[in-house]
Amino acid sequence: MEITYFVGIGAVGEEVERLTMWVGKSVSRLLSTLFVVSLLVVPRTGVWAQPNVEALTGTCKATVIASYVQPPLPYDTLIPELAGDDDVTALYAQLVDGECAQPDAGQVCVLNTAIGSGLAFSGGKYYGLTDRGPNQDCGDLFALDPIKYAAAGGKTGKGFPVKRFAPSIVEFSIQNGEIVYERFINLRDSMGNLISGISNTANDDVPYAADCVGEPLPLDPNGVDTEDIVIIEEFGVAVLVEEYSPSVLLVRLSDGEVLERYVPGNIAPQLEGASYPIVGNLPDIFSLRRNNRGFEFVAKPPSESYIIAGLQSPMLAPNGASENNLIIRMVKMMIEATGDASRPVRLVYEGQYFMEATGPRGYVEDDLARNMKMSGAFFNSEETMVVLERARNEVKLLIASMDGSATNLDATAFANTLQLEIQTNGRNAPENLGLLPVRTRLLQNTRSDKFGGTSNFPFTDDKQEGFVLRGFASDMIQDTDFGLEMQGFGTLRVSQLGRDPVSGRAICEPPAFAPSPSINVNPTNAVTMERIGLHVISTTQDSSAAEIVDVDKTFDSVLTANAESNRIDRFQGAKGPVTPTKTYELSGFAVNSISVCNAPNARNGWIAAAMENDQSGQPGRFVVFDRLGGIVVNQVTGVQPDMVGFSEDCNWGIMAIEAEGVENEGSVFIYDFVLRRSRVADFRWYDDKTSELRMNGIRLVEAPLFSLDAEPEYGAFFGTDTAVFVLQENNAFAVIDLIHGTAAELKSSGYVDHSAAGFGLDASDRDDMINIRNYDHLFGMRQGDTFLSHVWPNGQTYFVLANEGDAKDSEELRVKDIGAETGVDMSKFEELGYTADALLGRLQISKIMGVVDGRQEQLYSFGSRSFSIYDQNLELVFDSGEWIERIAEATVPTAFNAEFPLESDNTLEDEFDGRSDNKGPEPEGLALFVSETSGAVYLVVGAERLSQMFLYDVTDPASPVFVTTFRDTPINVGVNTLFASGDPGIMDPEGMKFDGNGLLHISGAVSGVVSTWKFMEGAAPATRACENDGMTCDCSQAVFGECAFPEGIEDVCRVGSCAGWKCACAENNFDGTQVVVSSAQCAVAEAEIWVPVDPPAASRASQLGLTERQVGVACTQELSEIALAPPLP
Repeated sequence: MEITYFVGIGAVGEEVERLTMWVGKSVSRLLSTLFVVSLLVVPRTGVWAQPNVEALTGTCKATVIASYVQPPLPYDTLIPELAGDDDVTALYAQLVDGECAQPDAGQVCVLNTAIGSGLAFSGGKYYGLTDRGPNQDCGDLFALDPIKYAAAGGKTGKGFPVKRFAPSIVEFSIQNGEIVYERFINLRDSMGNLISGISNTANDDVPYAADCVGEPLPLDPNGVDTEDIVIIEEFGVAVLVEEYSPSVLLVRLSDGEVLERYVPGNIAPQLEGASYPIVGNLPDIFSLRRNNRGFEFVAKPPSESYIIAGLQSPMLAPNGASENNLIIRMVKMMIEATGDASRPVRLVYEGQYFMEATGPRGYVEDDLARNMKMSGAFFNSEETMVVLERARNEVKLLIASMDGSATNLDATAFANTLQLEIQTNGRNAPENLGLLPVRTRLLQNTRSDKFGGTSNFPFTDDKQEGFVLRGFASDMIQDTDFGLEMQGFGTLRVSQLGRDPVSGRAICEPPAFAPSPSINVNPTNAVTMERIGLHVISTTQDSSAAEIVDVDKTFDSVLTANAESNRIDRFQGAKGPVTPTKTYELSGFAVNSISVCNAPNARNGWIAAAMENDQSGQPGRFVVFDRLGGIVVNQVTGVQPDMVGFSEDCNWGIMAIEAEGVENEGSVFIYDFVLRRSRVADFRWYDDKTSELRMNGIRLVEAPLFSLDAEPEYGAFFGTDTAVFVLQENNAFAVIDLIHGTAAELKSSGYVDHSAAGFGLDASDRDDMINIRNYDHLFGMRQGDTFLSHVWPNGQTYFVLANEGDAKDSEELRVKDIGAETGVDMSKFEELGYTADALLGRLQISKIMGVVDGRQEQLYSFGSRSFSIYDQNLELVFDSGEWIERIAEATVPTAFNAEFPLESDNTLEDEFDGRSDNKGPEPEGLALFVSETSGAVYLVVGAERLSQMFLYDVTDPASPVFVTTFRDTPINVGVNTLFASGDPGIMDPEGMKFDGNGLLHISGAVSGVVSTWKFMEGAAPATRACENDGMTCDCSQAVFGECAFPEGIEDVCRVGSCAGWKCACAENNFDGTQVVVSSAQCAVAEAEIWVPVDPPAASRASQLGLTERQVGVACTQELSEIALAPPLP
């Protein structure tokens, strides 16, 4: 089967890009309309170096495509001078049948040479690096076995099982899928003697013999603990870094001679006994490095003009003054040719710089800043250096921007003091001290459950140290510590990258089509929603006085974004007064959105606000108020700030900069409350990726540059370091790296195929009926609005999207007008009859999509009239398809797809079917709630046009269950009448917020009110008190959680507003007495009997002109057999 997907967007009549794929019939619907397949073919025969990886994976996740286990390398093979050495002989005695068989975790294996401390790639060869050699921690030995290792008790140094081990470079290649050792380069002094890995000075580990037996060994000024390597191919030398001093070494590759060793100036005198040149040209501050945390990475750009060497971890000041700091100091050294063939280059110190480690917030398991470790580096362009960072069970590759913008610390007061570490200390950004770090961004994470992760990295340890980049591949190898702790041989793993290796960004393949939903319009009624309160904030229609709602859980307060009055209103409790108890405002700015911090920390009660400038086109503000109204943060942002949100721990604030139109850039504003720093994630990198964006289903409509066309709408958090934003008009998601401040990934939110079962729609407002059906060649763009994330009880994070839909000004047109307006050939749809008003003729679609060679091949409508659930990789799990329209058909058939007309007294029934041609019910609001009683996860979806809420059990995200639907706005009362009554209800449910205690607050910009609903799990009570007059309204036989009303008088008696009337539902009277009803008289349970009870003149009953007795249409016979108590008046 050939399927051609038209995914480009261009001017009318212009041929746009298309993708043709051959697929089997049975799987065609499961394929995304925009799926791009990249195939990596790896030969398995013959001499083979490495797979030539020429592209990203397409999934935005890296994938391990090859693994090579390091073959045994005996110590005396690596270093021939060790043959017959007593220490090596003793280790050979531990082998069993010639294989490693360490007696316990404290022993090393003579066959397991760890070559993964550093890794370089040059001239088609790998260069692995050992560290100082086999060593044992004395404290760990004693803890392992206090009897066997009694000699280690009370000692804090290291045991050296092979005292004469020389740090070495191992040159190897990949042949026939295996690692082949080609050359061993042992480090030597100026006289050709092996140097050792024994400690240099009293600042290093105290050295002991094997198992920490005996007195300390003599210190060795020649000793080095090498950790990383870079090759300067032109001069035949390598630059190594080591941890002891710390120092940088220049080594000749032909024989391993240390040509020069560069150390801090105050360390040089302590190494006077070294038998190779010592140069003390590094700043003294580096001598304060933590033990075993000296220089750990080194790299050079392709031009070979300089090297960068950096510390492994942040330095610590005495008394814990910088315990939480994230500062990684680095030195820059220029490479200068000497003209001397025996010593062809020298390194000249240029300055010191710093970057920030990711910190605990960026790691799943580690919670200590001091545990951050930088373990390798590699330049992949003149201005980008990739650094390997690791902590517990997680490794990251970070791209560092070496563009010259970072501060040279030598020009500041922080050059030779730890005040930088002390004054930042994980609680203050260096920018606040006037310092610019080397900026970083994420390239790859070895975890599979993180954005930017690796789908199949078999993570068995966290000591990945050696790595290089080769085009679109990353190669990592771990340091096995020579077999300590029973480690096996090292493995070189090759990953095909998911993100661009220079920018750290990517465009992801779109999600596949969703499977057909299992639609059931019969509710379970496992939950009852009862309205218990109402705040009328404005009596003006469409005032935007209550578009967004949030709660202050500590003080039981409801807060709304009141754009009508340019302020935030606070109301106390669910049933508080109409007059707000507190307001918050900023002169000259309107409030577009709010978010309240409910975390149990110092920010509890703070209110973040998206403030739009009263002057059109001018920058907005990100403002944070404390509970008393004081302004805590006031930051200038981009134009038209929209949704704003706190993370659950309130460490982050995020805000969508929508910037409608083409004059200003859309972006995401990020505020870091921990470091007190703001950053802006823009979309400029994607500006020259137009073709790739369109091929992957991401829309460009009005602007030629994506940064100008992007319109962020709503954001949700993932973990502690990521947010995902919906770009509504672009039909896309943007993955935002909060720590590094980048829009790291773009991915289409996908399309709905309206020809598939369960994905029909009612597309006409002129057919005078409900007609939900399928249409060939018609696709719905999800174009989500509200977007939520939540960690389900199973520990997995899922995202939920309300697929409202929204068009840009220039693209919307009805199907029947496309041909006349644009000149496009519409014959394909005319032949199907689709251009008729009763079918698709009046449907609003995008006029710039689906056109090929001047012929309309597919139609794309705005919104998919559904909600969608995605997993933590933004892969589609579920889409509700036509389910919402089907429930509306069953519950409000006379007001199906209606919308309240403003400034009139038309009812929803008067507007029947009026929105079918334009996004239908428009699901917009969402709220998630986890029941403490049952553990079930519930989702409320608000349909903006229907004035109706739909409650689903989404405990199984792939198979939601319809629970109930509810509303508090009648369908047969006009708009003006409703507003005059003082209780319009929620006409346009948009803002929704569960307070965590079973109360749901719903707000609407049109309604100008906030209604509060009580969530009750289990069967509904026999009677419920009405809010207005204390009457009871028995709904034990209620349909969808409400009283079922006789035709023509719906909502006279309803939960929350009895309005002077009492109702009986077939079997039970309002006061609990039985109603005797024969089956012949009441054929259906929904039949009702309405009895007036002294209705006040102003009651809704009187306004409707109801007669004394109204009987349900199913009960039309005489009432002689019906006994009521009290009797009819």
